Amino acid sequence: MSARKSKPRASSRGRKQELIYREDWDGLMPGPASAFRTAFGEYHTHPSPPGAGNWGDAVLSTGQLGLAWRVVDDGGELAFEVCQQMPRRPAIMVLDTQGDLRDYTFTVPVRPLSSKAPCGLVFHYQTNRTFFAVLWSGDGQLALVRNDHDARQTLAAAELPFNVDEHCRLSVTVSAMTAKVSADGKKLLEGRMEPLVTGQIDGPRKEGKVGLIGYAPVRFRAAELTCPPPAGVARRSRLSAAQRELDALREENPTPEAVSECSLGDFGAGRNLRLADLDGDGQLEFIIAQQSKRANEGDYCQISCLTAFRANGEVLWQLGTPVRATSLLDAPTWDLPFQVADVDGDGRMELIMCRDWQIQVRDAATGELLRSAPTPRSTLGLTVIGWAVEDFFDRICGDAIHLCDLSGRGRPGEFLIKDRYANLWAYDTETLEPIWHAVLNTGHYPLAFDINGDGRDEVLCGYSLISADGRIIWQQRNGDHVDGIGVGHFDPDRDDFQIAWVAGEEGFFIVGADGRTIACHVTGHLQKMSIGNFLPDRPGVEIATITYWASQGVLSVFDGRGVKLHESEPWHAASAIMPVGWRGDGQDFMLLSTHPRYGGMLDGLGRRAVMFPEGYPHLACDACDIDGCGREEVLAWDFDRLVIFKAAGKPLGKPPARYTGELYNRSNYKANVSVPPEIIAGGRRR
Repeated sequence: MSARKSKPRASSRGRKQELIYREDWDGLMPGPASAFRTAFGEYHTHPSPPGAGNWGDAVLSTGQLGLAWRVVDDGGELAFEVCQQMPRRPAIMVLDTQGDLRDYTFTVPVRPLSSKAPCGLVFHYQTNRTFFAVLWSGDGQLALVRNDHDARQTLAAAELPFNVDEHCRLSVTVSAMTAKVSADGKKLLEGRMEPLVTGQIDGPRKEGKVGLIGYAPVRFRAAELTCPPPAGVARRSRLSAAQRELDALREENPTPEAVSECSLGDFGAGRNLRLADLDGDGQLEFIIAQQSKRANEGDYCQISCLTAFRANGEVLWQLGTPVRATSLLDAPTWDLPFQVADVDGDGRMELIMCRDWQIQVRDAATGELLRSAPTPRSTLGLTVIGWAVEDFFDRICGDAIHLCDLSGRGRPGEFLIKDRYANLWAYDTETLEPIWHAVLNTGHYPLAFDINGDGRDEVLCGYSLISADGRIIWQQRNGDHVDGIGVGHFDPDRDDFQIAWVAGEEGFFIVGADGRTIACHVTGHLQKMSIGNFLPDRPGVEIATITYWASQGVLSVFDGRGVKLHESEPWHAASAIMPVGWRGDGQDFMLLSTHPRYGGMLDGLGRRAVMFPEGYPHLACDACDIDGCGREEVLAWDFDRLVIFKAAGKPLGKPPARYTGELYNRSNYKANVSVPPEIIAGGRRR
């Protein structure tokens, strides 16, 4: 669908206006206008974009089982309809194709369908948590508001009788950061707009997008966007300059070349892939896992099939019976418990996994079973997530495995195994005997690291630090749960290690090694974290986070002290945002996805510095220096095939020494890192 351009036309007051956009519903029919989204979107790419036509569905509200938006027939005209009560976050549909708006008029006929919560228009939109809005409430109040994350400021208010039986033509005009609001042609509100500041280096945001907003059912007929002709000229000049800048940025970065492609046959799966030199030939091979679901289909999954294969598709071995995936629901929305490492120091790789309520150690080259033991007995422990009943089975299924060195052997001689959210166990890899058990809010994935320098790993799990012997050293009492953990010398002015968390609705934390909070930002339901050199002109490393659940796709970039530098919404979806040393000169990009339009690799300002070509998989992606060249390759796959992309040409510099984490602890929830060795000096991260 494209905007319909027209000659400048006279407004109701006789002043000519330039038409920027008028909704003509081209290509849209009555039916869903938003995709049904689940935890699938935390680190997978949906084949169709969220939204409809030129509009993006910007909010996935937790707890809403149905679709938020539909296109409906409204008295012979088409309209967007919010068809859900949205108690936590409003439904927002953003006009994605029209950005960089400064001086303009946005007009939409609005018919509220419920007086329980407000509806209206958004404008000068930056992210789904930072915008201005006109909100019409069931008590007959029309308010002009400034929304900066969880802080809402009313700039002006007036009475407007609430009517669920008729449409009201709401209009907002912005000129020189002053907003004027009218209803059916009558001016009701005016307010000065203090620019939103999304980050220290972003500067005041004096432009944005427009959209539709509803906390309860409401209908919006065709939207119209106009501006004074001089504003249109200025905007086109800004857009042209921005495009030239983006083109230059992309030209200076290597393009992706597909250097390998293989079929996954009937064993393809979502983002549950491991890399290791399975057979000792000096080359990395792959193990991919399929799962069988239990109960609520997300909390008690089992590995149903494991397939080990080479980059050319040659299958080395297979455990279980593969079942060809036919639906996005076949992609995992959780970790599966398997890792690969040399756990006994014999120079050969072992596979440590849970399957059928057993812990199994297998020869990674052949899949042969070496030893096994039952998984731990289930216990309710500290149940923090109501829908995950930890004693659903008498033994735990095994939610995730993390290898560690609790005994100081210099190799991963122990491993951690957890249930969904409440219990963590440490085991010996050789005897498969339990060492200790901790009851706590586990979060999704632990992190083992020698914080005190004694040669033995401590364990960071949820909001807790645990000694190598299983003693809880300190624990924060926060809500929700931790989705990812990072540790390092992030703050150049401190000598101790700092710990970074992303913890859903609780936010982003940096805490000291003593457990005291240094910085905290609530920027939505934080889902993933990545640590790298995303802004190479600044000292130290940056920490990037991205949201999902109720405010998906908000990317924030912080410095090592926890100061927010940048914030944007590259697309209305989450991502693993893997750090990728693509250039070979020390700068890292964030891998959003390999989708040719909505994906790409982002720099520290959220710009798509590298784009991927059409015709390749983009369901899931990962990054790893597969060939040892000092630069990461990008892996992209779907249920049918796997492709490896390499940066074209020579490195743009000498690839510096970087720590990117051990291959043997892969997880959909770990914080991914690409940092200079000194960032982790004095400790060992597992």
